[in-house]
Amino acid sequence: MLILSPGVGTQGGSAGETIRAGASAVIVGRSLYRADDPHSVLEALRRDMGL
Repeated sequence: MLILSPGVGTQGGSAGETIRAGASAVIVGRSLYRADDPHSVLEALRRDMGL
């Protein structure tokens, strides 16, 4: 079963905790498109998820 989890980043959720809790993928929209440096935000999210 595919589990998508919204509310990561801007809304305060942790991408890593979400994946460890069983989500298949996290939805991170505003965290990236509103960031001054989206690449840095993406790298931080990847580190948090252990990627």
